[in-house]
Amino acid sequence: MNLYPGLPHGHWQSFPFLKSSEKFRKEQLDGMGWLLGKEPNFNKAAGTAYGFLIDTNWCGGRALGEGVNSRESILDAVKDSLGRLSIPKVDFFYIHAPVYNTPIEEMLIGVDAAYRFGIFRRFGLSNYPPTDVQKVYNVCNANGYVLLTVYQVNYSAVARAPEEQPFSFLCKLGNAFYACSPTAGGFFPKARDQIEAGRTRFNPDQIEGVSKVERAYRWIVFNSTHNPEGDGVVIGDSRSTQLEQTSLFCGKGLLGGDVVQKIDTIWQKVKDDIVGALLNNIL
Repeated sequence: MNLYPGLPHGHWQSFPFLKSSEKFRKEQLDGMGWLLGKEPNFNKAAGTAYGFLIDTNWCGGRALGEGVNSRESILDAVKDSLGRLSIPKVDFFYIHAPVYNTPIEEMLIGVDAAYRFGIFRRFGLSNYPPTDVQKVYNVCNANGYVLLTVYQVNYSAVARAPEEQPFSFLCKLGNAFYACSPTAGGFFPKARDQIEAGRTRFNPDQIEGVSKVERAYRWIVFNSTHNPEGDGVVIGDSRSTQLEQTSLFCGKGLLGGDVVQKIDTIWQKVKDDIVGALLNNIL
């Protein structure tokens, strides 16, 4: 199981973050294109002096307007991202959300063109419904375009919709699965008063001496249905101290049976509120 630090949003002076990532051998930084050039020295250091693999993405379906996901727009977006990152090539290029305002075929022509130009090494999708992932794969396969390599989607101890279908069909396609939001979008780190104000039925107290955030990370790394070979977790720590703590959590191994049972009980209580939202509105 690989851990991929996401971009520390809002922390442009982030060299301690890079040093922590290096210390714990986290070799890939996800979503770096979102820096938008605000800290070019950070971008350049990440990909050169520190030797990280850099990923970027295009907003895809979140880009509104005619032609925004055309071949030309995709190429322009990826080239612009490289310029802002001050690097010649990224590892993964992701489409961040399903595209419905442009034919899939036209969008994928642009993705493949960017790949043929040597702009990125591997292609991935984020937040796509499984049926659309299959459509993208089919078009790429039929036309000889660069194939999907990885699929990113929300997955955590209290958001397990991907277990219903994606894992099995991704295995069939030969794709890796990267879990985003392992702490459920801040659900686990929230204080008791924040959770109770949201009228949740989740008990925020420690379970068997294991903190909320620790059990969130340990569950997804060791106790979930993730494949330890090839799959990964995108972690969103914003400070180097958080990254170090997360790395320590992820080195502790499997959660005990009592802790897992209580986590499963929480999931059974909240799944009817969450599964539908994830399947029908995963953006």
